[in-house]
Amino acid sequence: MKQAFEVARTNSKKAALQSAKQYNKAATAVTYKVGDKVYLKKEAIPKGKNKKLAYRYSGPYRITNKLDETTFELTPVLGGKT
Repeated sequence: MKQAFEVARTNSKKAALQSAKQYNKAATAVTYKVGDKVYLKKEAIPKGKNKKLAYRYSGPYRITNKLDETTFELTPVLGGKT
C-alpha cells in the first residue's frame, strides 16, 4: 500500500512540474512605469450591489510614483469612470 502512495505522489509531482512548465511558456511578466494608465480592480463588491452587474474595475488612473515592484501611487485621470 505504501508503494502505491509513493507512486501516486511521484506521478502527482511530475504532473505539477509539467503543468507549471506549460503555463510558464505563455506567461509574461507585466511591468508598469510612471505615467502609464491603469485600471484598479475592485476586490470586494459593496453589499446591496448585484455582483454580475457591478463594475469590476475603476479608473483609469495614472501611475505617479513607483514605491515598490508591486506598489504604486495612483491619481485619477480626468474624464474617467471612477
